[in-house]
This record gives sequence, C-alpha cells and structure tokens, in this order.
Amino acid sequence: MHSTMHAFLHALETVIETFRRRLGRVKLDKRTVFSRLWIQHTEIGEVLAALAELCNVDLPLSPPFAMLPSEPAALLSHIYTFTDQHIRSSSSRTLRASFAFLLSTASRPWFREIEQSIGIGRSMGDGVVISRRLSTENVETDELGFNLETRVEELDLDAEPPKYPAFFDEDLKNDTFKATRSLKVLAAAEPNHPLLSASEDRRCEWVWHEEQVKGIYSGAQDHPFERVIEQRPWSPHPPLGTVDPSAMFYLPELDQFRIFDMEPGAQWVQGDQSHTSLPIDITPFQSFLSTFPEELPPSIPTLAHLASSILHPLQLQSNRLTNALLELFLSAPLSLPSHFGLLRSFMLLSSQSFTYRLRGALFSDSDAYQPVDRGTRARTRARLGIKDERDIIAEAEDLNKDGGGSAKWGIGLAVGLSERGIWPPGGAELGFALRRVIVDTLDEMRNSDDSEEDESQSSEIRSEDSRSADLVVMEAEWRLGFAIRDLPTDEGRDEWLNPSSIAALDFLYLEYKPPLPVGALITSDILSKYQRIFTFLLRLLRVDTVSRGLFQSIHKGASLFEQEAESLHLLRRFRFHIHAFISTLTSYVFETVIGSHFDGVMKRMEDIERRYRKRKTEENEGDDEHVDLQDTLRPVADVFEIMSEHSRILDKILGGCMLRTQQRAISDVLRDILSTVLLLGCLVRDLKRKALSEEDAAAQLQKLYIGFERKMFTLTKVLRAMDDKSELRSLLSAIATSDRDYEILTRNAGGQKREIGLSDLLVRMDPGEWWKGEMERRLKAKREREGRIVQ
Repeated sequence: MHSTMHAFLHALETVIETFRRRLGRVKLDKRTVFSRLWIQHTEIGEVLAALAELCNVDLPLSPPFAMLPSEPAALLSHIYTFTDQHIRSSSSRTLRASFAFLLSTASRPWFREIEQSIGIGRSMGDGVVISRRLSTENVETDELGFNLETRVEELDLDAEPPKYPAFFDEDLKNDTFKATRSLKVLAAAEPNHPLLSASEDRRCEWVWHEEQVKGIYSGAQDHPFERVIEQRPWSPHPPLGTVDPSAMFYLPELDQFRIFDMEPGAQWVQGDQSHTSLPIDITPFQSFLSTFPEELPPSIPTLAHLASSILHPLQLQSNRLTNALLELFLSAPLSLPSHFGLLRSFMLLSSQSFTYRLRGALFSDSDAYQPVDRGTRARTRARLGIKDERDIIAEAEDLNKDGGGSAKWGIGLAVGLSERGIWPPGGAELGFALRRVIVDTLDEMRNSDDSEEDESQSSEIRSEDSRSADLVVMEAEWRLGFAIRDLPTDEGRDEWLNPSSIAALDFLYLEYKPPLPVGALITSDILSKYQRIFTFLLRLLRVDTVSRGLFQSIHKGASLFEQEAESLHLLRRFRFHIHAFISTLTSYVFETVIGSHFDGVMKRMEDIERRYRKRKTEENEGDDEHVDLQDTLRPVADVFEIMSEHSRILDKILGGCMLRTQQRAISDVLRDILSTVLLLGCLVRDLKRKALSEEDAAAQLQKLYIGFERKMFTLTKVLRAMDDKSELRSLLSAIATSDRDYEILTRNAGGQKREIGLSDLLVRMDPGEWWKGEMERRLKAKREREGRIVQ
C-alpha cells in the first residue's frame, strides 16, 4: 500500500471519528424528540453518505463493492472529482470541508514525491546519478582511437512519464516531466551548479484562503497543516453528567449486560484503547473545519483555478531548471551548437577538407590495374601510376583466372583497401588511414582562423563561441572515429562480401561518442539516423568518383569500340546521362536536403542564443524589483524540444534522400540506378583491359542502357505523381517489391513532396522535361506499333 493510500485512509478515519464523537456526545432522555434529533444531525448524515459514495459502499450498492483506485494519481483524481462536484453543487460547508480535508491530506505525500523528483524541498543534487569527469590525458585507446575506459554512468532518460492526477493540465504535465529529466542532466553536467545546492521554500499544498494563495506567488507561503489551533485535547473519559458503567454493581451472572448501560460506540473506544490502537487525533480536522471558508476566494472561483495556483511552485522550478540547462548547453564546454556543427561537418560530409581526405582514402577514379593481394610495393607502384614487368605479368595472371573473367576488385575503390585481398577489408593500415583522415581534418579546423564567424556578433560573444568550438574540436579527436559493423546474417550478407556491389562499403560507419550531458540530447536514435545518411553519402561519393573517372576512360587513350561505332556513340551518350544525373543528385543532396534543412537548425540555435543572451543582459541591468525575473518568465527554449526538432530535421533529410521506410520502393529504384553506374564502370574497365570482346561489351552496354532508361522513366514519373495520389497508387503497384511495400507506399503516398524537397530534385533532373517527353514519345510509338499489328 503506497503512502497516498495511507494518508487517505488516515484522513478518512479522522473525519469519521470526528463525527462519531459528535454523535456520541448526544444525550437522550425521555423528552428527546427523535424527529428534531434527526433534523439536527442531517448534515452529518449527508457527509457520511457522501463518504460512502466516495468509497463505493453507498446504500444502493451491495457486496462485492468496487475497489478504490490503486494508483496514487488515479486515487487523487477520484477524490478531486468528488470534491469538485460538491463545490460546484454548493453542498453544505461541512461536506465541502470534509472532502477538501481528504484531498489536502491525501495529496501531501504525492506532492512531496513529485517535488523531490524536480528538486524542491531538498538539495536538488541528492539522489541523482552524477557523471564522473573523464580526463583526456593518458587515456588508452583502441586502433580506431576510441577510449577504452568507462567514461560516464548512463542516465535513465527513457523512462515513461508518470501518471498525473486530473488537476494537472497538459502543459504542466509536460513541463514537470521535462524538469525531472532536466534535473538529471544538470546534475550530470555540472554537479556543483548553484541551483543544485539551493533549497526551495515554496511547496505544493492545497490552500483555501485568499491570503494563502497570494503567499504562493509572493514566496511568503503559510502551510496550514503546520499550524495547530489551541483546542481542548480529546479525552477518553465520558462527558460530565454521564454514568460510568464500571462503577455499577452487577451480579456475576448478569455482568454481560453491562454493555447496555454504555454510550453508543463506547465499547469500541474502550476496546481500541485496551488492545493496540492509539486514540485518533481529530485536532487537525477540527482546526481545518473551523477555518474553512464559506466560499472559494474570488480570484480562484473554481477548484481548477485553485489547482493551477497551488501547483505554481512546480512551474517555477521547471522554469529554473530549463533556463539553467539551456545556459549550460549554450556555453563552453558543452556548447550544443558546436556539437551540431561537428556532426554536420563529419557525418553529413559538409566539411570539404574531410570529404576530400575521405575520398582519397576510400575511392579512386583510375581504371588501371589494381594489384590485389600483391604486397605493399605493388600497391605503391599502382598508386603512383608506375607499371613494370612484374605488374604486367600479375595482371595477365589475374585476367586468366576464372576462365578469363573480369577482375575481382570493385570499381571505384582505392588501392589501399586491397591489403589483404579480402572483403570487407581490415587491418592496421586501413585503421591508420581512416584515423589520419579525422586527425588531419581536426588539425586543420583547429588551425583555421575565425573569418567565417558572424561579424555582427560582439567580440565577447565571438570569443566565447570560438572557445566553445575549440573545446569540442579538441575532444573530437577521441570521440569521433570509424568503426566496422558485424556482417549481417540475412540476404544482405552477399552484397557486403562483394566489392563490386553498391553496398560494399556499408560495413563502415562513423561513430561519435558525445559526453554524457550532450549524449542526453544527441541520443543513440539520433546518431543512428546520422549513420544511415552517412552510409548513403558514401555510396554517392563512390558512384560520383566512378562517374568522373568514366570521362577519362572513354575519351583518353585508344578507342574502346574500334569496330562498333554505334556502341561507342551509345557509350558516350550513356556516360553523359549518368554524369548529369549523379551531378544533379549530389548537388541536390548536399545543397537542398542537407544544406537547407540543417541551416535552419543552426539558425534556430543562433536565434535561441541571441534571445537568451539578451534576456540575461536585461536581468543583469535590471533593478532589485526584477530579481526573480527568471522565475516569472517562460524559458526562451527547452533543450528537449531542440532535441526533438533535431530528430525531425534528420527525418526530413532521410526523406529527401529517399531513405525512409515508406519510400522503400522508390529507394530501390534509386539504388538500381546507382548500381548501374558501377556496372558501367566495370564494363569500361574490362573492355579497356581486353577482358571483354567488343561484341560482348556492346551487348552488355545495350542491356545496361535500356535498364537505366527504364529506371529513370520510373523515377521521374514517381516524382511527378507525388501530388496526384490516384496516379501514384497505380504507379507504385508496378514498382513495389511486395504487397507490404505497396501497402506502406500507398498509405503514405499523399504526403507533401515540398516537405522533403523531392520537387527540387525533379526540377534539377528534368528541367526541360526531356525524360517526360521521351517517355511519352516511346509510349506513343509503342501504341502505334500495337495498332498496326492488330490491323
């Protein structure tokens, strides 16, 4: 049984005992008129009947009775509903006071519990998991540079919101729950924060007088239950003028009839005192009853208004914690905007320096021979463009393997990935190369000047922002690193093991381990979205590298198709279409999808920081009358709302890249187009190295181009049909890979394409509607041919 139920039962027992003693003091004699006695105590009867109804044991009911709510919040809501009902119906003052006493007493343990969860009534840091500071000096790291020491204890921020009573409105529920999470994060981020060592005198308590309500807002709160009105203590002795049955003499055989000489109920009092029960102190209820007002104060005419007033300390404390946490995450050393900028630079490839180094470490646009599993010297010669007799012999041996098939190494991959001749690659060389990519980029970021900062900012703000960014970049050297996923066990395993597959690099991902306080806002779910985008960008970089290398392979050196002039023309046109599409897709992803959306996040952070600094300046320049300005004003922003908005922006980026679950079929179309680029690169490489005859190459080229056109027609038609739900349903039924895909796609087909930027992709892909016109022309020609056949 929880404390709220204990408090309710104690209050109920106190109320019943009070009225029982009042009835017990009634003296009956021969002149007593029972009708007058009944009318005189009608009010008590109404109270007892209402209490019976509250406890689900009123007269019209019969056993088994319904149980009272077992949860504290539900029990308080049950009492609150009955109290509000009697106040609204203007029941007798005694009845309203009785229910108000029950509500006040039963709510007190729950109020203390909710107050402690947000730091009221004790030192706010007590009972909160505190993070342990981690020094970056002399820290052992693995080959990817990650710290092997346990850094911090995990904060439990994923707990479900508690249930609140009915007198909590939705805004207060959300604010109180956020304050609970804010207290944990604040204690973990800065255990010595002044707010954690402060104590708050304002408490939540049901009050029923105008002065007490004003005291809640002014801070001069008077707790009514801490006052005891001087009153004659209750005595177990019978009232004066009554006869003590124990003083009367009875024969032993008649002693059992002594009970009939006692006052009604006296036998229970004596029984309770003679065994284990203590006398029930009815003084608190008598004090409450004597001071309870006839009506609620004019400023709070209803119980709902009163509830909003007595819960004001929770709102104040929520504002304090929100403002303290916001200030913490806007300044060094945490600086949430700096962490956002770091994630954008690395995981969204917005840093040109990082992208350039990553492209050099993972990709190559050369179609020359790659000495797979031939040793370090052979790879060095290949990287420098040197080819001696040993390389010629090794290349011939590779071409003669597998019946003269094509080389086994994936197109577009760097020579450095072939150290072990297996896929996925690994080893110290790969780890060192990728580690240098991060370290060199961070060194360049640290050494760069602050020319890109906003000149409109003051020098003080600019220096603080610069210091925050420097600290984040300094720690990023061991918080940021590449990692390798475990091989999948499903159908995707074969693609991971094939270096020629578009998913060949899906084993590699970029991991970021933010400090614990920041990790409460940059959660694992958010980081998983970043990693999905990063995997897609790696695919895009590889395909872009192959597309750029095709120009060199086709236009330089000997002609690829000496006897197939039409095939050479088709190859050049095919390369042009591919290069145009990949260039368009790349610019669309980085400029529209990532750029426009993430620019909005950074601008919002700048706006929040500017408004918060402005408010702090106004507070510092204000007079003594505005000391509690931070308490009375709503926070500029909430860090958990920033986290939610950050997650929504990443969802939009995923949608713009066609990576959402409901875009699976469209994503498969895009994946096939990207795979076609790699297949074309392999075809040109093998043809150039004489691993394919011109006749076989021409047949494969024709097949690839037809498949590419069909996919492009499908993609452009889907993008155009996004606004037309009926047309899109029929189209998706043709490209969905399963019934479940079709159900998901059609259920989400009516969304606004402008929201995820796909309309911009369509404009970039087909500005002159060439693909649309070509598709209509071919459909028209097909109908004409079918018509002639029928005739």
